[in-house]
Amino acid sequence: MKNMNYTIEMSSDPEFSETVDKIIKQFEIQSIVETGAFHGLGSTMVFAKTGLPVVSIECSQENFNIARSNLATYPNVNLILSYSLKNEDMKTFINGDDIYQQKDLDIEYDGNDDPKAFYIKELGNNQIPENMLRYMADTPERQIVLLDSAGGVGWPEFMEFMDFANLKNKILMLDDVQHVKHHRSVNLLKQMGITFNSCATGRWGWANFTA
Repeated sequence: MKNMNYTIEMSSDPEFSETVDKIIKQFEIQSIVETGAFHGLGSTMVFAKTGLPVVSIECSQENFNIARSNLATYPNVNLILSYSLKNEDMKTFINGDDIYQQKDLDIEYDGNDDPKAFYIKELGNNQIPENMLRYMADTPERQIVLLDSAGGVGWPEFMEFMDFANLKNKILMLDDVQHVKHHRSVNLLKQMGITFNSCATGRWGWANFTA
C-alpha cells in the first residue's frame, strides 16, 4: 500500500463541475447529499452553485464552523453537524479492517504507520446526531449522493448506500477511488456489472442507479 500526499482535488477538476451539470440535466436531479463537507470550498461549493437543495454532512465542529462561514451566501446548502453512520459502528469497522495488512495492494491511505489510529481520531467522540446518511438520502427524491467522508469509513458508507430502499432514484459519486476510502467500492460495482464512469484523472467517478 502507498502512503501518499493525494493532492489532485476533485473540485478543481473542470470535468467534475461539467459532469455534475450534465448529470443534473440528464437525470432530472432534485437534490444532492454528500458526506464530508470539510471547509465547504470543494465539492460542496460546486454543488452549491447548481442552485439545487444540498445537504452536506460533517462530523467535525471546527470544519462545520468554517464551512458554514464559507457557504453563508448559499441558502440552498444545509450543513448538518452529524455522523454519516453510527460512530461506534465506524470505529469498530476501522479497528477490524484488515486491508492495511495487504501490502500488495497499490492503494493510498493516511496516517503513516498507524492509519487506524489516524481515522479513529478523525472521527472523534462528538455528542452529535448519528446515522444521517440514510436519513437524508434514502428517500424517493432523485439525488446525487457523493460519499467523501473520513478515509477509513468509505467502505461502510458505500455498503450503507447499497442497502437503500430507494437506490433506484440515485446517482452515486465517489471520490478517492485510488485510496482505501473507495478502492473496494469501485471493485464491487464492477463485480456487480454496474458501470463506474471514471474521470480522466482517475480520482473520482460516478455510477447510475436510476430506473
